Amino acid sequence: QVLEFTPYDGMFVTLPSSCKSLRLSGGGSFYEEPDEYHIVVPLHNELQELCIHDIHNLNHLHGKYHLKHLQNLVIKKRPKDAQRFQKKIRALCEYAPLQRITLMSMSKARKSTSSEQDFWHELQNTKCLTVADHSNVIQVHDTYRAPPTIDSLCRQCEFSDYRG
Repeated sequence: QVLEFTPYDGMFVTLPSSCKSLRLSGGGSFYEEPDEYHIVVPLHNELQELCIHDIHNLNHLHGKYHLKHLQNLVIKKRPKDAQRFQKKIRALCEYAPLQRITLMSMSKARKSTSSEQDFWHELQNTKCLTVADHSNVIQVHDTYRAPPTIDSLCRQCEFSDYRG
């Protein structure tokens, strides 16, 4: 099951246990990111892919310690701060066996410090991210590709923000 929605202020959602891909949409050009919404991950879940509009969407996800099957993270908007990005990924890796991160707008240039530019440039060239205390090296891509285990489900999502 693929679940895609645009969050709004005050929204409270508990993921169905059969959800394999959760996709948070940006909501279009006039959409304003809500300040407060909650997405709860149940103890028993099948979530393998998480597609978010912004890295800060992780703040609204509750029960991250149940993400034992999460292997793919897709981020539509390039994070502004490289250190904060690394911190969020490190925290997520405490619970999730991440194998692949897709930064859909990785190549877009932003004004940033030279150390941040070096980080994004190296990430773009090496296509991998090493996280301390995480057993695997995480592949980093700039093009979305659905994982093979849910590819057939994703092909049915014609109007998704996250199409490959």
